Amino acid sequence: MQSLMSRPVFEVGAVRYSWEDVALFATLTGQWPSLIREIHEGIACLRRWELAGADEYEEQIEAFASEFRYDRNLIAAEEIEAWLRERHLTTADWMAWVSREVLRRAWAAQLDEIVNSSPLIGGEIATSLPTDLVCSVRGRDWATHLAECVATTASVRETEGWEPVSAPRTSVDQIAPELPSMDSERARVRLAELASLQDGFARFRAIAAPPAVIQRELDRHRLDWIQIHCQVIKFASEALAREAALCVREDRLPIERVAADAHARVEEKRFHLGDLDAEIRPWLLAGKPSDLIGPVSFEGHPSLFLMLEKLLPNEDSPELQRQVEQKAIARTIADQTSKRVKWLDR
Repeated sequence: MQSLMSRPVFEVGAVRYSWEDVALFATLTGQWPSLIREIHEGIACLRRWELAGADEYEEQIEAFASEFRYDRNLIAAEEIEAWLRERHLTTADWMAWVSREVLRRAWAAQLDEIVNSSPLIGGEIATSLPTDLVCSVRGRDWATHLAECVATTASVRETEGWEPVSAPRTSVDQIAPELPSMDSERARVRLAELASLQDGFARFRAIAAPPAVIQRELDRHRLDWIQIHCQVIKFASEALAREAALCVREDRLPIERVAADAHARVEEKRFHLGDLDAEIRPWLLAGKPSDLIGPVSFEGHPSLFLMLEKLLPNEDSPELQRQVEQKAIARTIADQTSKRVKWLDR
């Protein structure tokens, strides 16, 4: 386990950050217990499934494993095996994690009961933790946020000569049971360094979007802030969506009736154009009230949009100002991260 936890995830300048740093950072942000809970849930679900001896969920497990590989462009068996070896994991470790994830999601409504009926056996969390941390979306999100904190702290140090002064608000003891091979003294020093990055990130956010930056964000991306008010129907297939579109356009049937006939639901939605996938935006930008748009892909389904209203950005709106500010801050953080962070394990 120690070999994996010491594996570098990214570097900024001459400083490298490991999976152990990611784990320590998760204790600072208060998110560590949620991962431990998920691992316990997965272990309990896998134990129940194995005891039942059923074949159910095997297809879902294979599909999830394939999706994981394709997302990382690990198509051949040799490629996934090499990827795992680099992280000191085995195929059995990975497939156990895949199975835990599939079962935990399938039995989401029963997790409390399953966990309560399956107490942990000593060392189970520590054994499973590295695979969960490295393979899960949660682990990648933590690593990304840590990288953002490192990059933005470097920026405020350079531009303002700013240095953090706060101490960590948590203890190594929180994480020690799950990482028994961790050097506690080194971890305490590292924890203090990581705590300073939280302060650097907060400082960067506070200064990242002055009025001029907010106005520039609005001017450069004005089309993204057009608000769309529409009714959306998501269909089970492209054929159903096309047939429904013909019924509305040619037969003049109400959209509610068309949805009911297709066993679909009409949803009323409001969103900004910039929040949508690039392939949908031109259709909605060109549309006008009462236009039926589609079928187009939306949230993984062939969909129809009935345009109700399209509103240009109101620059005097406090809510729009707040949203533009948040977008400007996110864009600035992403720019700093892209410029400063070199990823070593993705």
